[in-house]
Amino acid sequence: MTSAIEALRLNADYYILKPCEPEEMHFRVSRCLEKLELRRKIKAYETILPVCCVCKKIRDDSGRDPGTGEWLSVEQYMWTKAGLASSSTYCPACAEKATEQLKQDI
Repeated sequence: MTSAIEALRLNADYYILKPCEPEEMHFRVSRCLEKLELRRKIKAYETILPVCCVCKKIRDDSGRDPGTGEWLSVEQYMWTKAGLASSSTYCPACAEKATEQLKQDI
């Protein structure tokens, strides 16, 4: 009984008494592997950052139920998560496009 209580304290999924039937062992191991796979999937989904495809705001779900977080601008998100301030500028490709657009407008 002591080992069963200790196993539960250590977050064991199952506790099987010896001797056990091979079918039960197979079933328990299969269930453990299924749970492991589900935990891996959850971890993978937790790394996805939800970004609006129109306005590019980011949903910050930290500390909330998934899908209920506040929508923040990229700048706000960077400041909140990393304490980084941003400045606006052009990458070389966008600078070239902007220059071309200005030439056409003149």
